[in-house]
Amino acid sequence: MEGEPKLKIAITGPESSGKSVLSEFLADNFDARLVKEYARSYYDKHEYTNSQEEIITIAEGQIRAEREAAKGDASLIICDSDLVNIKIWLEYYGYSTPKFILDYLASKPYDFCLLLYPNTPWVADPLRRNPNDRVALYTQFQRELQRLKYSFETVDELGELRFQQALQFINEKFKL
Repeated sequence: MEGEPKLKIAITGPESSGKSVLSEFLADNFDARLVKEYARSYYDKHEYTNSQEEIITIAEGQIRAEREAAKGDASLIICDSDLVNIKIWLEYYGYSTPKFILDYLASKPYDFCLLLYPNTPWVADPLRRNPNDRVALYTQFQRELQRLKYSFETVDELGELRFQQALQFINEKFKL
């Protein structure tokens, strides 16, 4: 494990599509390091405003968390959310995307992405704002991953099959 290249898998997609649940399942299944969505811990301490400055601060925190996770001895890192998500969040609110985010994404920081299709039931929480446009946002995620030429698969099964489909994609890609 020590000295081996680390694999980093991002779980991405619209709000309430099951990213956190799937990320935790995969991290447990593969005994991987989990990078939790930085926005959640940020908003535990700050008022939710969705300002450009706030989203940029969250992007910086997400990058720091991902880099910190890479310093450890885990050979697999699972990211609950990613910078693609933050870029789309900025675009959704009509903000420009800072160069450091574009540069980070261009560096291909993720070896593989699982894009979650939003066919799961909407679960409201204080950070979610988009119950009616999740499919449109999914399409935006798909286009962005294609534009970046990232390796990804769409997870669209439901229930236990969702977990099995994600495992299958990862096992096929990396022979884990």
